[in-house]
Amino acid sequence: PGSGLQIEPWHFENIVQNVTIRRCHAYNNHGNGFAVALGALNGSSLPTSVRIEDCTVRGAKTVAGLAVTSPDPAVRGTVTVNNLAVAGTGCYGALIYNHAAGRNHTVSIQNSTFTDVALPRTCKASNEPSPINIGYVSWQPPPPGRIGGIEIKQSYVHYTLDRPFLLETTAGTEYKALPHGIEDVSVNITRSGPFAGSRGCSYSLQSDAIAHDVRISCRIADNQSSRSERSPLLAYDRVISR
Repeated sequence: PGSGLQIEPWHFENIVQNVTIRRCHAYNNHGNGFAVALGALNGSSLPTSVRIEDCTVRGAKTVAGLAVTSPDPAVRGTVTVNNLAVAGTGCYGALIYNHAAGRNHTVSIQNSTFTDVALPRTCKASNEPSPINIGYVSWQPPPPGRIGGIEIKQSYVHYTLDRPFLLETTAGTEYKALPHGIEDVSVNITRSGPFAGSRGCSYSLQSDAIAHDVRISCRIADNQSSRSERSPLLAYDRVISR
């Protein structure tokens, strides 16, 4: 797969527990920087526990700095990412794809930074990638229901392009036969960059009309301040609950 480090069990009896990736660096990988692909697991698998902390990704070319998937809603466990710094990727900063909604398995990204990511040079997944993407991808089997079980909090996006910081893709024409929508998703981001004052906090939800239990909070930071000195202003705090 060309990732810097990829956790990918090949059988439902494989065990993914007590895995900690700490102070690791992934530079200029062809695929992802770090990837957790749990497509082989099901409800009979033991609960997962994966933690990625204090790591950096530079220059992942074709997919994402961080990619996580778990399509079976019966899979139990957690993937926790803390203090990940991603920069200069040719595609997404973080891609949470085909991850089944529900409370059984959750993805939590916190205290992380995405700087000058989603620069569309070598992205195979999209002509207009975003720093953070939640949705389906065509090269993996989809979950039987909605995408979800995702929390992104106290994280930062510095982006130099005039594009949404968050893109959700579950309702495009290529996925028209699939159960569209996202559920149980919480995003709390501070955005900086040259377009932060105009449309920097914009986002795109293809399934806006049927999203459920979704909260998106975005703040705009002072572009000239360092992360530790920023005094972010609330741009919006939106809750979708149907």
